[in-house]
Amino acid sequence: MSKSFVISVLKDDYKVCRMNAFEGIPDWVLDTPLSSITRTAEELSIVCPNSVAPDQLKCEQVWKCLKIHGPLGFDEIGIISSLTNVLADADISVFVLSTFNTDYILVKRLNIDKAAKVLSEKGHELYFD
Repeated sequence: MSKSFVISVLKDDYKVCRMNAFEGIPDWVLDTPLSSITRTAEELSIVCPNSVAPDQLKCEQVWKCLKIHGPLGFDEIGIISSLTNVLADADISVFVLSTFNTDYILVKRLNIDKAAKVLSEKGHELYFD
C-alpha cells in the first residue's frame, strides 16, 4: 500500500466560479476560511464557500473539500495521483487545489460519502469537520 494520509472533510460547501480575466479580485472572497484565486489570460477562477459568491456569477457547484493534512514537502512525489486514482477508479471526478503547505481535493457533494468510503478502504484516516 502507498502512504496513508489524514484527511479532513471541511464543513462548508464550495463553488468554483469564473469571472472575466480583466476583473479585479472581489472583496467578498478575501475573508473566507479557504479560497483559491487563479488568473490566466482567459479567466479569473475563484474557489470559495457557497455562501459568499454572488448568485449571478457563472459557478459550478456544489463541492465538498478534502484537506490533506500536511505540511507536505515539495519533493514528495505522487501524493495527488495516489488519492485521485482511488477516486477515479470509483468514478468520482475531482477539482484539485494546492497551497505551499498542503493539497485540497474537491469532490461533488453528492459523491462525498462514496469518496470517504473508498479513501478509508485504502487506509486513509478521514474526519468530518
